[in-house]
Amino acid sequence: MIEFWKILFNDSWNIYTKNIRLILGAFTLVLLPIFIVMFIPTSIPTDELDANRILESIFQSLSFSEIFFILAINVLITGLYIGMLSLFYSISTGKSETLKHLLSKFYCLPRVMVPDLAIGLIMFIAGVSTFMLIFNLIYRIIFFYYTLIIVVEDASIINGINKSFNIAKNNIGLIFQFIMIIIFTGILGLFLPILFFGLIPFWTILYIQLYIKANKS
Repeated sequence: MIEFWKILFNDSWNIYTKNIRLILGAFTLVLLPIFIVMFIPTSIPTDELDANRILESIFQSLSFSEIFFILAINVLITGLYIGMLSLFYSISTGKSETLKHLLSKFYCLPRVMVPDLAIGLIMFIAGVSTFMLIFNLIYRIIFFYYTLIIVVEDASIINGINKSFNIAKNNIGLIFQFIMIIIFTGILGLFLPILFFGLIPFWTILYIQLYIKANKS
């Protein structure tokens, strides 16, 4: 198992360093809309101590146009993110790409967003509870590769769910090991913000490399 991760890390690192300018450039462009949202002024009452009502207070401080703008920015971020996934997958499989590829997968947005919107609605209606947290964890594992499958294989929602479930079921140990690696390296990266910035796209390459290995098995 150590040898497996050693090979995977080595392959991912080679892809990362060989394409570092393209990878970091794409990742930076995906982050840019987030900084736009951060500059939208919000006012939260200073006596608001209930953490469960912070989100409600934020939305109450925003106008309809501001809320619509934030939602539009989130759609843009998602569209750029799935374009980045497709770009990283292409370079991971030896193809030559440019930053223009970031805009090539917006047509996948409905299939990518529908499951998350459905689960988000269920959790909003049910409220926060231990059961819902476990339910969300199971959902995240089953859908671990859903977005990537939709993007790189142009799969339907049902086929994407089925394939992601089968990969997760057959590689559950590797997926948990991957998550532990992310948590451990993420904790180290928190002490060095610049390192953390560089770790996120590397994790994505590692995530894609694990998919490629699992998809072949």
